[in-house]
Amino acid sequence: MEETRVGQVMESPPPLLNPSMTVLEAARVAMGQPASAYPLVDAQLKLLGMVPATDLAAAMAQEGGFGASRLARRDYTPLPAEMSVAAARAQAMSSIHDVLPVINAEGQLVGVVWRRDLVPDMARGTPPAPRPV
Repeated sequence: MEETRVGQVMESPPPLLNPSMTVLEAARVAMGQPASAYPLVDAQLKLLGMVPATDLAAAMAQEGGFGASRLARRDYTPLPAEMSVAAARAQAMSSIHDVLPVINAEGQLVGVVWRRDLVPDMARGTPPAPRPV
C-alpha cells in the first residue's frame, strides 16, 4: 500500500506576495482571499517567508510605508511535497502555525497544507483523503 504524500492533500497557496511589494500593495492582494498567512516568494517561486495576516493588518494600521518583506517570518518550516502525510503530521503538531507551506524538490512553493487537515485524522489512524488536482 502506497503512503499518501503531502502533495496529494495540499491546497493551492493563498495569494502570493513578492519582496518588492509595499505593505499597502500586499494588503490589496490579501484582501482578495483572506488567509492566516501569505507566502512571500521570489520570481522563481522560492519561498522567502510567510507574512501573517495579523502582522499585515497591524502594519496597515500604522500606515506602514515600508516593504512587505519586512513582515515575513522565516519560522514557517516548509513541507516537501513528497513527504509522507504521517511525517507531516508530526511536524504540524509541533508547529505553532495553522498553515504550512509546501515546496517541490527545487524549493519552489507549490501549495499549502492546513494543520487541521493533518492532525484531526491522527486520532482515527487514517490519512486524509487525497484531493483532486
